[in-house]
Amino acid sequence: QSEEDLTNNADLISSKVSLMDDFGNIWAIAIVQNDIRSLNHNLANQRLVAFGALVAVILFILLLGGILLQAVTFKPLRHFADAMKTISEGNTEVEIPKTGRDEMGTMANALVLLRKSSIELKEFQEMVAEQNSQQQAAMQAKLQEMSDKLDAELRETVSAIQSKMSNL
Repeated sequence: QSEEDLTNNADLISSKVSLMDDFGNIWAIAIVQNDIRSLNHNLANQRLVAFGALVAVILFILLLGGILLQAVTFKPLRHFADAMKTISEGNTEVEIPKTGRDEMGTMANALVLLRKSSIELKEFQEMVAEQNSQQQAAMQAKLQEMSDKLDAELRETVSAIQSKMSNL
């Protein structure tokens, strides 16, 4: 094969070595050829293995991130939502989720204030209902007193009229 044929083949690698004599003339030319098909095949396999490993690592990181996100963010948010719903239904005995000093802590503090406001509102509503009940009872008593007084005056007036009519 000629040198040109050897270098155009992708599966062969050629090296040309010229040997010189003492006078600087080319004494011999050596062409070394190596078949690199197995090397190319091994490189392709290693690329596939590396790509598969990379995909596996990425999937593992995504799975781990999802689990971590679930545990650190979504679970506490669900507890906050449940606590808010319970408070909105009037049950202020709900336990506020424990958190740190991050955004979740800020939400926990807001939820504590919401529960406190809900308790105060409930107490205020009970106080207003009690006052309304007392005022209504007082008005009932006053109306009864006025009714009794009017009845007594009417009886007295009718009695006086009957007495004067019998004198006639």
